[in-house]
Amino acid sequence: MGCASRYCIVCGGPFYAPDRKTVREYYIDCKTDELQDNGDEIDWNKGVKNIKREVKKIFEKYPLKKSTYGWLCDLYLITSENEIIDAKGNDYDTCSHGEFIVNGKKFQVSSLKFTDERKGDVKTIVCHKKCYNYLVNKFDYKLLYTDIMPYVDNCYHLIKPRDFYLDMYEYIDQYHQVSSIYITDSWLLDITDPKNQDRLLAMWSHLTYKIKLYEPKYSGVKVKY
Repeated sequence: MGCASRYCIVCGGPFYAPDRKTVREYYIDCKTDELQDNGDEIDWNKGVKNIKREVKKIFEKYPLKKSTYGWLCDLYLITSENEIIDAKGNDYDTCSHGEFIVNGKKFQVSSLKFTDERKGDVKTIVCHKKCYNYLVNKFDYKLLYTDIMPYVDNCYHLIKPRDFYLDMYEYIDQYHQVSSIYITDSWLLDITDPKNQDRLLAMWSHLTYKIKLYEPKYSGVKVKY
């Protein structure tokens, strides 16, 4: 899987980890396109060999370890009733219009207007479990649907404006290329990276303060597995 169209509302990242096969194919495709643009100016066979050496060095520099990237697949869905649902990245239905299907039940992560029109689906926001826990540990704040919705845009279901996500902003698009992030900014996919933690701190310190100060208090947050 190489593309995403829904993202974690906390960090703006994807719901699945980069894998060796997809990254390798993506990098080779991009670089061979560059070779084609150069035409007769380069030796094609030599160029392809150089590309394969380059991608091998990338893997050596940033090993694709589950301990580093596996957290991207572990999610919480938070419903409009502030119920927390345990989910995985592969629960996302890529053939749908932004639905997660957990135990046969549909959870809609889409624009507000579209969600309102799909009666029967549960309105939901989604985040990585580790991102949720980051907010709890750093700011003593438990993410609630009812708190965050006034700050959510009507397209990508993320905090508005999208440059709220700082360095991740340039990767947020309809077809989110996880491989391109891994190759150019792998630190964005590692929640333990100090630079990424600084990014999250800059993003959420003011917003959590604002929510606690101005938004109504809600209780009775449920966790369902």
